[in-house]
Amino acid sequence: MSLSPAARTVLRAVAATLISDGAPDLGDKVAERVAGLPRPADRAELDLLLRLLDRAVVNLLLSGIPKPFTRMSGGERERCLRGWATSRLPQRRKAFQALKRLTTVTHYTSPGTGRAIGYPGPLGPPPDVPKPIRPLAVTTDTRLDCDVVVIGSGAGGGVVAAELTRAGKDVVILEKGGYRNEADFTHLEADALQTMYDAGGLLATRDLGVVVLQGSTLGGGTVINYTTSFATPESVRHEWAREHGLPHFETAEYTRSTDAVAARIGVNTAHARPSGRDQILIRGLERLGWHHGLLPRDVRSCSQDDACGYCGMGCRRSAKQSTLITYLQDAAASGARIVVDCDVRRVTIERWA
Repeated sequence: MSLSPAARTVLRAVAATLISDGAPDLGDKVAERVAGLPRPADRAELDLLLRLLDRAVVNLLLSGIPKPFTRMSGGERERCLRGWATSRLPQRRKAFQALKRLTTVTHYTSPGTGRAIGYPGPLGPPPDVPKPIRPLAVTTDTRLDCDVVVIGSGAGGGVVAAELTRAGKDVVILEKGGYRNEADFTHLEADALQTMYDAGGLLATRDLGVVVLQGSTLGGGTVINYTTSFATPESVRHEWAREHGLPHFETAEYTRSTDAVAARIGVNTAHARPSGRDQILIRGLERLGWHHGLLPRDVRSCSQDDACGYCGMGCRRSAKQSTLITYLQDAAASGARIVVDCDVRRVTIERWA
């Protein structure tokens, strides 16, 4: 769903108010992001609120400014938007958060903008690395017969698919995102958000209070996470077992399973050298007598030099042991079929005679 022409006009004015030195087409780029929001209700709500924002009577009642937003001065527009940000009405606060987030993300991930604020951008082109996995090409209505369907290919789905395939099951893996590997990791924020994050990195709770940076690519969140890999704390396992009726989490089998995963993805502290910032934090903790420790990470041969720091946009060096280069390759090598760009909308369970 695209924004209506009237809403687009208001959005251009809103974008120019939030980012005064933005590109002339910033509002139109933001409109494209609005069209890509995952929930139709959110898109419709934004369209309506933008149109209401350009009604003088609405602004008079809610902001004390008896003018359409597009006819306000710059100062009046700022005052109007501040009123939305702190409004008692949750719909207005939600709309402001959505517009601010959409506008700032669009602006600061545009080519060239990063350099203006001192960000160097990608350190050279991505390497020429072949793709070892061959997803199943589905171009028409297709029926696939198998023992198990695994939806998602990240930390959960990728591991489950590999283990079931190893156990002799015929497995099909369905992944909403596409297949990108080291050769595709441009380390451009806009490109990474659009191609490897669900909803372009704008997925959020319904009230927009929390942004959910969820992977949407083969390998899921393991491709774009920052590699910190903690075992489930004993207190959490006990809580799950006690409060949710899941006693398995306190068994020795669960411990063996997590240990096996940690070994397969190379969890270690040898590649956790504290940065300059972290060293300052450590000194403060030690002076306070507080505990600190190294973060275990699922990496191999990670140099941690100045060319690193792009974990959130894919690891070009194959140091990050995501399911993309571990469990999914295990599964594919053992015969699992993988379908990418496959958005699962409905699951039907039928009993066979």
